[in-house]
Amino acid sequence: RDGVERRVRLIKVNCVDFQTICREKGVDAYPMLRLYKADGSFSLFEGERDEAEIVRWIERTIKMKSYGWADNHEAFERGCNAKGRLLVPRVPGRLELQAGGGDQALNPRMTNVSHLVKHLSFTDPDDGRYHRKSWAGLPLDVIRNLVPLDGKAFVTEEFHQAYIHDLKVVSTVSARGQTSYQFHHHRRVSTVPEDEIPQAKFHFDIEPFSIWVKADSKKWYDFCTSLLAILGGAYVTMRLMAHGSLGVLAALWHLMPRPKLAGGALDDGGPHWSQ
Repeated sequence: RDGVERRVRLIKVNCVDFQTICREKGVDAYPMLRLYKADGSFSLFEGERDEAEIVRWIERTIKMKSYGWADNHEAFERGCNAKGRLLVPRVPGRLELQAGGGDQALNPRMTNVSHLVKHLSFTDPDDGRYHRKSWAGLPLDVIRNLVPLDGKAFVTEEFHQAYIHDLKVVSTVSARGQTSYQFHHHRRVSTVPEDEIPQAKFHFDIEPFSIWVKADSKKWYDFCTSLLAILGGAYVTMRLMAHGSLGVLAALWHLMPRPKLAGGALDDGGPHWSQ
């Protein structure tokens, strides 16, 4: 960057022998290549692991003043995005998502499989990618059960933990004869051994019965009968409230002190006159 030649020293650390240091530095995959500066900040290599690519990365990175450098390993944490469609038989099954692969081996003690479900639904194979069009006309409570996991995050709070999702799937036939699939979701957290890479698991069970959604229309006389029943109920309720109020007022009247008339007679609350 400033025309000064810099010397880069290579240091190899065996994380099997130095587990504490690797854990403190956030080394969660092997092999991992970092370039450190004197102030402790570093940059992480994420390219193809051949000599020419590594040399180009070192030459390019040391010219950067701030971009590509960080003081904490969490700034370089990356997740993965799983997307696609699977054809499964109509029998109980499971889908397991395991982190790892590629040219790196993950550290099981630091692997986190917390995940965000952007969309998960069940459809017939012939529906294709535009299967949501068949949801038109369904009640809102049914539509919510078609995608109950969409937009939900499942974050583990401890190491060596993974979520297991149990899904009960029920086919639902709309009034237009189109089939959709509702499912009920139950989650649980499992603890895995320290030397095993955790997996996010989805267990599904397709029920043998179906739910049919049909429109139930009412005749005009049914509507009139319901309306009269509501009016009659309101009238009876108001009559009961009126009688109750009069009874309370009468009881309070008898409890109130009565004034005395001339001659020692008691005023009974009625009208009085004299000739």
